[in-house]
Amino acid sequence: MEKITFKLHPFFLITAFLCLILGYFRFFITFTLIILFHECGHILMMLIYKWDIKKIILLPFGGLTICNVNINTPLKEEMLVALMGPIFQIIYSILFKNNLVLNIHYPLLFFNLLPIYPLDGYKILTVFLNIIRPFYFTLIISLLISLTILLILPFFYIDLWFILILLILLFQNIKIIKNYKLIWYRFLYERVNYNIKYSKIKVIKNIQNMFKDTFHFIEKNGIITDEKKYLSGKW
Repeated sequence: MEKITFKLHPFFLITAFLCLILGYFRFFITFTLIILFHECGHILMMLIYKWDIKKIILLPFGGLTICNVNINTPLKEEMLVALMGPIFQIIYSILFKNNLVLNIHYPLLFFNLLPIYPLDGYKILTVFLNIIRPFYFTLIISLLISLTILLILPFFYIDLWFILILLILLFQNIKIIKNYKLIWYRFLYERVNYNIKYSKIKVIKNIQNMFKDTFHFIEKNGIITDEKKYLSGKW
């Protein structure tokens, strides 16, 4: 595994400075310890599954671990990686329980479990959707849900710092929405060129009906072709 880069987001540094001069440094330190412990949960599962971790970024509202991982990663792995962060955070709140920790823990946990990209709630939602719906549908609907929630949240709570966080997330959402076709094409490319293990088999008529964790046979005009051969002719 290559060297992992650790980075402090500029807004994280601004937050640290403001908390220092305004007398909220104890709050900031407690908040940072919680999100570090939270992120350790994700990293532990990533290491267990041998994900290629590239970068860890500390944001003003949480941590972000960037990996070079296949889109066709098993759903079980994705779910456990996503869940382990909140689980570690809950463990931290139990071990170091006090009013300050709990006042940070509950709002942070609730916000992180919202289905907004790239928060854990979004990842958990996509796993559930991918179990019951094709990947292409899940990709589109999950991004629409994420964007919709981002746009309506300011109507329920107005705070300058909260709005700034939402703007950061909105930028990330717009960026991935612009590139959703690249994600779809990479999903297909991996299935042709990588040796992926599948748990199920399914016959479909359209490649947009392809599921994760499933090997497909495509039926066209009464002819059935396995997905590797079918997709190879599309590239």
